[in-house]
Amino acid sequence: MIPYRLTPADQNRLKNFFNYQNTEQSTPCLPSHKRPPSTPYLDNLPDIHSYNRGRNNILDVVRITASNIKNCREMTEVWRLLDNIKSVKLKQGDSIAPSPFNVGLTRCLTIDPTHSRVTVFANATKVLAFIQKLRIKPDLITCLNFLSVCAECAEYDDAEALLFEKDDQSSLMQQWGLTPNITICNAYLTVCGKTGRFNKAVTFVGKQMPALGIKVNFVTYSLLAIVDINRFGGLIKKWIEEGVLLQHLGLHGTELNLHAKNIFNMCDSKGTELAVPFEFAKALFDYHRNEKKNDIQSIITGYHSGQKLRIKFSQLLKEELKVDVTIDPSNPGVIILSRS
Repeated sequence: MIPYRLTPADQNRLKNFFNYQNTEQSTPCLPSHKRPPSTPYLDNLPDIHSYNRGRNNILDVVRITASNIKNCREMTEVWRLLDNIKSVKLKQGDSIAPSPFNVGLTRCLTIDPTHSRVTVFANATKVLAFIQKLRIKPDLITCLNFLSVCAECAEYDDAEALLFEKDDQSSLMQQWGLTPNITICNAYLTVCGKTGRFNKAVTFVGKQMPALGIKVNFVTYSLLAIVDINRFGGLIKKWIEEGVLLQHLGLHGTELNLHAKNIFNMCDSKGTELAVPFEFAKALFDYHRNEKKNDIQSIITGYHSGQKLRIKFSQLLKEELKVDVTIDPSNPGVIILSRS
């Protein structure tokens, strides 16, 4: 395919679209799904290669908008970009994907760490208002990102309204024609944990997830265990008796292995080669040390997911528990503990 170079007229048209009020003449068209996807928009309108076989006035505006929102420094920029989408001229059979709005929900959490919970949540609900106004069909990522906002802002009622009917009012997911999956269910449990809804979480895992035909996984149990940390020990003992957890709980001698397959009796489950979530790992470490009086000298955190668990656990040990740690030179996923 011959690389296509944007003409000055194309560049000006796109600049107008992303920076000024749009006119019908200045609005790019959304490409048909049958055409090759355009290359992502880069900084300051550089050459866009493989530009839909050189056809003018066809550019994937949705991809470009999502990419630009990732780099916004102010929410006002996000609002402008999302509002621009209303001017996209659709070809027959095309639809606007929700990806820019999904990114917008994420940016509500990350664009300014000084924003209060109230501000963050207000921004997130504004993104949802854009979705309704522009008649965009949300997807499961929209739901997942909104649940992340609900968790960080401790907004349980809105998370519940997303998944469940209430007072003969359909849930948002039902209105959008979406069905929860295991990832959505686990994200809801995170909201329960952030808002202290233990009974809601137990009912959800015990009754509502089976009714949806969703099989729980080790992440589900990990999140349920830490909804109310005061119940952690009781749940651990109960799940050992039920065969959910392995008797040794990942402890082999003085070494604690935080891989899910070494803690949960779910070896055939997808993802058990991964480590357990950090909050569960922390609670399990405390359970071994304080309740079982076990001496832990090393922790296997694994190397998946960019060693995030190892980094967070090392910080916990050093800053909160005042334990000196080193990383095993022969295995970067292993933390070695030594008292100060």
